[in-house]
Amino acid sequence: MRVPDEEAEHRLTLVDLVLDIERPALICKKCGYALAPARSQVTTHLSGKHQTAPELRRGLTKLIRPLELPDPAELPLRPDDSQPHPHLKVHNGHVCRRCDYRTASLDLMTRHARQHIHGTQAARSAVDDLFYDVLLQTWVGLGIEDFEHEFFNNLLN
Repeated sequence: MRVPDEEAEHRLTLVDLVLDIERPALICKKCGYALAPARSQVTTHLSGKHQTAPELRRGLTKLIRPLELPDPAELPLRPDDSQPHPHLKVHNGHVCRRCDYRTASLDLMTRHARQHIHGTQAARSAVDDLFYDVLLQTWVGLGIEDFEHEFFNNLLN
C-alpha cells in the first residue's frame, strides 16, 4: 500500500474517512466500518449514505485507487482481546462456549447453540449457558447483525 500525502489525508478527513495504514483499511468514521475501495464504491457510499456534496467527492476515486487497499472482507481479524479500534463500531455480541462461533445476532447464536444440544426442545437456560456476551468489532458493515464468526474479533472486556 502506498502512503497518501498530506493533501490526500486532508481530503479524506473532509469527508470523515480515515486511513488505517497498519491494516490497511479506509474507514468511514460515521458508519464505523471499512469501505471497499473498488471502482467508485467509496464515493457511492458517501453520496448515498451521507449525502456528501459532489465537490467534496470529486476526484476521491482517483485519489484512493493508487493506495491499493484490499477489500475489507479479506482483511485479517484483529486479535481477540484487543483494545477497541478507535474508528470501528463496537457491537454487542455473543461467543459460543463450545467452539469459536461468534455473532452480533442473538437469534443466530441461539440457533447455533441448539446444535450443541441433542433434541430441539432444549430448555432456554441450557441454550443460554452455551454462550456468553461480549463486545465485537469487524471491518465490514452491511447487514452486520447477520454476520458470523469469520468477520468478528472479540474485544477486551
